[in-house]
Amino acid sequence: MKTNNSAARLYRILDFIRSQIPPNNTLNYAWAGFFNVKPEDLEQILLLKVETIKLLQEAKQQIIQQDVDHELYLKPFIKIQRFFDLGTGHQINNAKEILDDVTMTRLEHCAELLARKMGEEEIEQDILIKLQADVDILIEQILANNLSEGLKSLLLDSLQYIRQAIINYRIHGVKGIEFAVKNTLGAMQFYAWSSQKEKELNEKDRDMARQFVTLLEEILSIVANSLNISQLASGVAMKFLSS
Repeated sequence: MKTNNSAARLYRILDFIRSQIPPNNTLNYAWAGFFNVKPEDLEQILLLKVETIKLLQEAKQQIIQQDVDHELYLKPFIKIQRFFDLGTGHQINNAKEILDDVTMTRLEHCAELLARKMGEEEIEQDILIKLQADVDILIEQILANNLSEGLKSLLLDSLQYIRQAIINYRIHGVKGIEFAVKNTLGAMQFYAWSSQKEKELNEKDRDMARQFVTLLEEILSIVANSLNISQLASGVAMKFLSS
């Protein structure tokens, strides 16, 4: 199954969790296994669980937007919502009782529907790995340089937001990265519109801002290709650099 839509990504997560062995192990091990985090890192697991609940809501909303029998297609989500009521200390067996074959088959039908109606091109794993590495390198460079306070805060906040969206790609897909980029462009535009003297870019600021814009344009291109849309907002980037 292609994981190019919200229902398909939800299916992949839930199917992994219910298939874990031994089934009497607790759910924190199943969540940790899928997202490659430590089973004892309950804070991170809970954060990822919250993001997956958001994915559930997204899938439901997208099904409602389709011209289909909503009562039929929304049936699996009743049981799936019960699954999310289980704490991380519950056994995987408890999840398997809720996420039965019938429920998962119905979710698979939802995934097939959304793949036909609004599927996106999947981003290859090696591209995601490179993007995250590029973001991490730029974050380190920004931290190591003495930049203007406002610019440094803008760049770091934006990069951390984009970095988390890349990490959460298995949950939210390219739409999560697109949302992070849109927020970043809004922050850049606000910064560029500011006429405060202290926000004028010096040579060191401008060099780091140029590296940031280059990376952002690369991410924009990847997002545009995945969603089959025109690349956006180059004007915002140019205005940002001319501040």
